[in-house]
Amino acid sequence: MKYKAVIFDLYGTLVNNGFASDNSLIEMAKVLAAPEQEFANIWNAGFKKRMTGEYASFQDCVEQVCLELKLPATRNQIEIAANIRFNFTRQEMLKC
Repeated sequence: MKYKAVIFDLYGTLVNNGFASDNSLIEMAKVLAAPEQEFANIWNAGFKKRMTGEYASFQDCVEQVCLELKLPATRNQIEIAANIRFNFTRQEMLKC
């Protein structure tokens, strides 16, 4: 029998959603000089948009949070913050 599709459920199933004790959000906020709790709240509120592909990358997600917080983040800060999140996700996947 040939399969027509394979569906993966990565976040919340294979990888931590990051809502509980996720130090990557704190690290990201520090890089961006953002208030940690506000950054985490806005990041977590964007979960559905990230999961449905509204954002093409972690960089896009970080940029959106910066816009909402009215942070004048540089391209370098955004790249560093996005890499922190990417590395967190990779580490979570390697735990499986």
